[in-house]
Amino acid sequence: MSKQLIYGLLLSVLMVTAPHADHLPLWVSALCATLLAWRAYLTYSGNPLPKRWLLLAITFACMGGILVGFHTLFGREVGVTLLILLTTLKFMELRSPRDATVLIYLACFIIITNFFYSQSIPTALYMLATLFVIVTTWVNLHGQRVPLRPRAHIAATLLVQAVPLTLVLWAAAGCLRQQRAGRQDGAGQFEPPDPVGGSRVPRQLRRQAAAPRANVLARAGVVEF
Repeated sequence: MSKQLIYGLLLSVLMVTAPHADHLPLWVSALCATLLAWRAYLTYSGNPLPKRWLLLAITFACMGGILVGFHTLFGREVGVTLLILLTTLKFMELRSPRDATVLIYLACFIIITNFFYSQSIPTALYMLATLFVIVTTWVNLHGQRVPLRPRAHIAATLLVQAVPLTLVLWAAAGCLRQQRAGRQDGAGQFEPPDPVGGSRVPRQLRRQAAAPRANVLARAGVVEF
Protein backbone atom coordinates (compact mmCIF):
# COMPACT_ATOMS: atom_id res chain seq x y z
CA MET A 1 0.00 0.00 0.00
CA SER A 2 1.24 3.46 -0.87
CA LYS A 3 2.13 6.03 1.75
CA GLN A 4 -0.21 8.52 0.15
CA LEU A 5 -3.16 6.21 0.72
CA ILE A 6 -2.21 5.60 4.35
CA TYR A 7 -1.83 9.33 4.97
CA GLY A 8 -5.26 9.88 3.41
CA LEU A 9 -6.78 7.30 5.73
CA LEU A 10 -5.06 8.91 8.71
CA LEU A 11 -6.45 12.31 7.75
CA SER A 12 -9.94 10.87 7.28
CA VAL A 13 -10.01 9.18 10.68
CA LEU A 14 -8.44 12.19 12.37
CA MET A 15 -11.06 14.55 10.95
CA VAL A 16 -13.98 12.29 11.80
CA THR A 17 -12.86 11.58 15.37
CA ALA A 18 -11.63 15.06 16.33
CA PRO A 19 -15.10 16.42 17.30
CA HIS A 20 -15.50 13.55 19.80
CA ALA A 21 -12.59 14.83 21.89
CA ASP A 22 -15.00 17.07 23.84
CA HIS A 23 -16.99 14.21 25.38
CA LEU A 24 -14.56 11.28 25.31
CA PRO A 25 -12.48 10.49 28.40
CA LEU A 26 -9.11 12.21 28.36
CA TRP A 27 -7.16 8.97 28.30
CA VAL A 28 -9.14 7.75 25.27
CA SER A 29 -8.40 10.91 23.30
CA ALA A 30 -4.71 10.75 24.27
CA LEU A 31 -4.46 7.07 23.32
CA CYS A 32 -6.15 7.62 19.95
CA ALA A 33 -3.84 10.53 19.14
CA THR A 34 -0.83 8.43 20.18
CA LEU A 35 -1.90 5.51 17.99
CA LEU A 36 -2.46 7.72 14.95
CA ALA A 37 0.89 9.45 15.45
CA TRP A 38 2.59 6.07 15.91
CA ARG A 39 1.08 4.77 12.66
CA ALA A 40 2.15 7.91 10.81
CA TYR A 41 5.71 7.45 12.11
CA LEU A 42 5.76 3.79 11.07
CA THR A 43 4.60 4.76 7.59
CA TYR A 44 7.19 7.49 7.29
CA SER A 45 10.09 5.41 8.62
CA GLY A 46 9.13 2.10 7.02
CA ASN A 47 9.42 0.20 10.30
CA PRO A 48 7.33 -2.97 10.73
CA LEU A 49 3.94 -2.91 12.37
CA PRO A 50 3.61 -4.04 16.02
CA LYS A 51 3.01 -7.66 16.91
CA ARG A 52 -0.50 -9.00 17.20
CA TRP A 53 -0.09 -9.88 20.90
CA LEU A 54 0.71 -6.26 21.67
CA LEU A 55 -2.41 -5.07 19.87
CA LEU A 56 -4.51 -7.63 21.73
CA ALA A 57 -3.05 -6.47 25.04
CA ILE A 58 -3.86 -2.84 24.21
CA THR A 59 -7.38 -3.82 23.14
CA PHE A 60 -8.17 -5.70 26.35
CA ALA A 61 -6.61 -2.92 28.43
CA CYS A 62 -8.86 -0.39 26.66
CA MET A 63 -11.96 -2.50 27.30
CA GLY A 64 -10.97 -2.78 30.96
CA GLY A 65 -10.51 0.97 31.21
CA ILE A 66 -13.92 1.58 29.61
CA LEU A 67 -15.54 -0.90 31.98
CA VAL A 68 -13.98 0.85 34.97
CA GLY A 69 -14.89 4.31 33.72
CA PHE A 70 -18.43 3.66 32.47
CA HIS A 71 -19.28 0.62 34.65
CA THR A 72 -20.77 -1.07 31.57
CA LEU A 73 -19.94 -2.15 28.05
CA PHE A 74 -23.33 -1.18 26.62
CA GLY A 75 -24.95 2.13 25.77
CA ARG A 76 -24.45 4.99 23.36
CA GLU A 77 -21.45 6.59 25.05
CA VAL A 78 -19.66 3.28 25.49
CA GLY A 79 -20.45 2.25 21.93
CA VAL A 80 -19.06 5.44 20.45
CA THR A 81 -15.93 5.20 22.60
CA LEU A 82 -15.31 1.58 21.62
CA LEU A 83 -15.91 2.35 17.95
CA ILE A 84 -13.33 5.12 17.93
CA LEU A 85 -10.78 3.10 19.89
CA LEU A 86 -11.12 0.02 17.68
CA THR A 87 -10.93 2.15 14.54
CA THR A 88 -7.64 3.68 15.60
CA LEU A 89 -6.35 0.25 16.65
CA LYS A 90 -7.28 -1.07 13.23
CA PHE A 91 -4.64 1.26 11.78
CA MET A 92 -1.95 -0.69 13.57
CA GLU A 93 -2.74 -3.77 11.46
CA LEU A 94 -3.34 -1.98 8.16
CA ARG A 95 -1.68 -4.21 5.58
CA SER A 96 -4.07 -4.86 2.68
CA PRO A 97 -6.70 -3.04 0.60
CA ARG A 98 -9.35 -4.98 2.51
CA ASP A 99 -8.18 -3.36 5.76
CA ALA A 100 -8.28 0.04 4.08
CA THR A 101 -11.85 -0.59 2.91
CA VAL A 102 -12.89 -1.50 6.46
CA LEU A 103 -11.35 1.73 7.76
CA ILE A 104 -13.21 3.79 5.16
CA TYR A 105 -16.52 2.19 6.16
CA LEU A 106 -15.78 2.74 9.84
CA ALA A 107 -14.98 6.41 9.16
CA CYS A 108 -18.32 6.81 7.37
CA PHE A 109 -20.09 5.20 10.31
CA ILE A 110 -18.37 7.50 12.80
CA ILE A 111 -19.72 10.46 10.83
CA ILE A 112 -23.23 9.47 11.97
CA THR A 113 -22.19 9.37 15.62
CA ASN A 114 -21.14 13.03 15.51
CA PHE A 115 -24.79 14.00 15.06
CA PHE A 116 -25.63 12.38 18.40
CA TYR A 117 -24.07 15.42 20.08
CA SER A 118 -24.60 18.27 17.62
CA GLN A 119 -26.93 18.79 14.66
CA SER A 120 -25.95 22.36 13.88
CA ILE A 121 -25.16 23.68 10.42
CA PRO A 122 -21.41 24.09 11.15
CA THR A 123 -21.29 20.45 12.22
CA ALA A 124 -23.05 19.38 9.03
CA LEU A 125 -20.66 21.41 6.88
CA TYR A 126 -17.65 19.99 8.69
CA MET A 127 -18.97 16.45 8.24
CA LEU A 128 -19.51 17.18 4.54
CA ALA A 129 -15.87 18.24 4.23
CA THR A 130 -14.84 15.12 6.14
CA LEU A 131 -16.92 12.95 3.82
CA PHE A 132 -15.24 14.60 0.84
CA VAL A 133 -11.83 13.60 2.22
CA ILE A 134 -13.06 10.05 2.88
CA VAL A 135 -14.47 9.65 -0.64
CA THR A 136 -11.27 11.07 -2.14
CA THR A 137 -9.29 8.49 -0.17
CA TRP A 138 -11.66 5.77 -1.34
CA VAL A 139 -11.06 6.82 -4.96
CA ASN A 140 -7.31 6.69 -4.26
CA LEU A 141 -7.73 3.13 -2.95
CA HIS A 142 -9.18 1.96 -6.27
CA GLY A 143 -7.04 4.14 -8.52
CA GLN A 144 -3.70 4.83 -6.90
CA ARG A 145 -2.20 6.07 -10.16
CA VAL A 146 -4.80 8.82 -10.52
CA PRO A 147 -3.43 12.27 -9.55
CA LEU A 148 -4.87 14.22 -6.66
CA ARG A 149 -6.89 16.77 -8.64
CA PRO A 150 -8.79 14.17 -10.73
CA ARG A 151 -9.46 12.18 -7.56
CA ALA A 152 -10.91 15.24 -5.88
CA HIS A 153 -13.03 15.94 -8.98
CA ILE A 154 -14.41 12.38 -8.95
CA ALA A 155 -15.18 12.61 -5.22
CA ALA A 156 -16.97 15.94 -5.66
CA THR A 157 -19.00 14.52 -8.56
CA LEU A 158 -20.07 11.53 -6.47
CA LEU A 159 -21.17 13.77 -3.61
CA VAL A 160 -23.17 16.04 -5.93
CA GLN A 161 -24.88 13.04 -7.49
CA ALA A 162 -25.84 11.83 -4.00
CA VAL A 163 -27.57 15.10 -3.08
CA PRO A 164 -30.99 14.32 -4.70
CA LEU A 165 -31.22 10.94 -2.99
CA THR A 166 -30.20 12.55 0.30
CA LEU A 167 -32.97 15.14 -0.01
CA VAL A 168 -35.54 12.44 -0.80
CA LEU A 169 -34.51 10.41 2.25
CA TRP A 170 -34.54 13.53 4.43
CA ALA A 171 -38.05 14.46 3.27
CA ALA A 172 -39.30 10.90 3.78
CA ALA A 173 -37.85 10.79 7.29
CA GLY A 174 -39.55 14.11 8.11
CA CYS A 175 -42.92 12.86 6.88
CA LEU A 176 -42.63 9.67 8.91
CA ARG A 177 -41.67 11.65 11.98
CA GLN A 178 -44.69 13.95 11.60
CA GLN A 179 -47.07 11.02 11.09
CA ARG A 180 -45.74 9.28 14.17
CA ALA A 181 -46.05 12.47 16.23
CA GLY A 182 -49.61 12.97 14.96
CA ARG A 183 -50.64 9.45 15.93
CA GLN A 184 -49.14 9.87 19.40
CA ASP A 185 -50.84 13.24 19.93
CA GLY A 186 -54.21 12.04 18.68
CA ALA A 187 -54.32 8.74 20.55
CA GLY A 188 -56.92 8.83 23.31
CA GLN A 189 -57.48 12.58 23.11
CA PHE A 190 -60.77 12.77 21.16
CA GLU A 191 -63.02 15.43 22.59
CA PRO A 192 -66.79 15.27 21.84
CA PRO A 193 -68.39 18.45 20.47
CA ASP A 194 -70.09 20.87 22.81
CA PRO A 195 -73.88 20.38 22.50
CA VAL A 196 -74.45 24.14 22.68
CA GLY A 197 -72.00 25.63 20.25
CA GLY A 198 -70.96 22.56 18.33
CA SER A 199 -67.28 23.23 19.08
CA ARG A 200 -64.92 20.96 20.93
CA VAL A 201 -64.17 21.99 24.49
CA PRO A 202 -61.02 20.65 26.14
CA ARG A 203 -61.68 18.10 28.85
CA GLN A 204 -59.73 20.02 31.48
CA LEU A 205 -61.78 23.21 30.89
CA ARG A 206 -65.05 21.27 31.18
CA ARG A 207 -63.92 19.80 34.49
CA GLN A 208 -62.95 23.23 35.81
CA ALA A 209 -66.30 24.69 34.73
CA ALA A 210 -68.27 21.81 36.28
CA ALA A 211 -66.43 21.92 39.61
CA PRO A 212 -68.26 25.01 41.12
CA ARG A 213 -71.66 23.59 40.12
CA ALA A 214 -70.87 20.26 41.77
CA ASN A 215 -69.78 22.04 44.95
CA VAL A 216 -73.03 24.05 45.11
CA LEU A 217 -75.19 20.96 44.64
CA ALA A 218 -73.25 19.10 47.30
CA ARG A 219 -73.79 21.89 49.84
CA ALA A 220 -77.52 21.98 49.09
CA GLY A 221 -77.81 18.25 49.52
CA VAL A 222 -79.02 17.70 45.98
CA VAL A 223 -78.00 14.52 44.22
CA GLU A 224 -77.55 14.93 40.50
CA PHE A 225 -78.45 12.01 38.21
